[in-house]
Amino acid sequence: MIGSEDLDPLEQDAHSWTEAKNVVSVIGDVPRFFSSTIHYLKKDAREGHSKMSPLTETYVSQLLRSDSFKAAMYYAGTSYFPERIKDKPFRDPLNLARIYAPDELATIVSLLYLYRRIRKGCDPHLFSELSSEIVSDVDCGGILGRFLPKIGILTGLIVGGAPHLGRAMFLGVDKKNYLKYSEYLRKKKLTQLYSMEEQFWGCNQLQVSILLLQTLGFGHSIYKTLITGLSCNTLKEAEKDEELYRAKLARVWIDSLRDTTQPPQITHKGEFYPLAKDLHQMLELIGEATKRTDQQSWLNRGKKDLSPEQTPELFSPADVTEQKTQTEIIQTSDKDLACTEDVDEALNELEE
Repeated sequence: MIGSEDLDPLEQDAHSWTEAKNVVSVIGDVPRFFSSTIHYLKKDAREGHSKMSPLTETYVSQLLRSDSFKAAMYYAGTSYFPERIKDKPFRDPLNLARIYAPDELATIVSLLYLYRRIRKGCDPHLFSELSSEIVSDVDCGGILGRFLPKIGILTGLIVGGAPHLGRAMFLGVDKKNYLKYSEYLRKKKLTQLYSMEEQFWGCNQLQVSILLLQTLGFGHSIYKTLITGLSCNTLKEAEKDEELYRAKLARVWIDSLRDTTQPPQITHKGEFYPLAKDLHQMLELIGEATKRTDQQSWLNRGKKDLSPEQTPELFSPADVTEQKTQTEIIQTSDKDLACTEDVDEALNELEE
């Protein structure tokens, strides 16, 4: 929350956005195959499709060649939709991707890529401290979004994870000042202080997180969610617009679930509250999430976490009813698919 001593992130000038672009530029260009995959997933979502199109499945199937990516998809599924995973055959890895709606999968792929890419450029010890915050809020946001459709997994994951990734970029570009900043936050028991970020880096973490997501194809509407919505001091202030309210309420719920494993003790619109049966299941998954270590998060899972003992569903006998997508891949002249080097580069970004 913005305190009296803090800056309003809504009131940042063109210079601060230039500084934010400079910070984001450090991660380099997004491998084309990642950006294309996310583009087609988001296209499916915009067109109202609840499932991936054949073309989109072609892109996703290439990413699933990576055991690291496959592990992330499996463990994300057990975190948010365990009943869709447990005891189901997944010999065709593409069926893992099919448990998500296109916009959900686009967000999961985006956060996974950014998390792994940013981690590579950070001091391992300092990043591990920040990782616990990222993992906790991403888990709470995803579970919240699953059981509160008015918020949704996309908003839950972005509100939970993106600001932390923006802050992690400051660690990557300026370890010395990041240490001063994080120490000050600890002493004052703050989660962020935009005025101090402006002092050190000329911009704030929300600006950086927006630009990170935009490099992966998220549109301008992400500004409304991350800056306008999260900048509201109270839910009452956010009531003027449902999108702002959704973002602010997601933040309130995530904080409460993370700190207490219980819903927030506030009055808010009834349609933004889960049904009793859904609330019970949601709190069960939140309880399980709080018991996981950072390395047990889907964001940190890799090829070492795939085995018949750990992931039996991936090693079950082939189900003859499974769709034969691997042998029925759509033919396309898209040069992204024709370039093996691009695919390998994209997959390498996920390897540990």
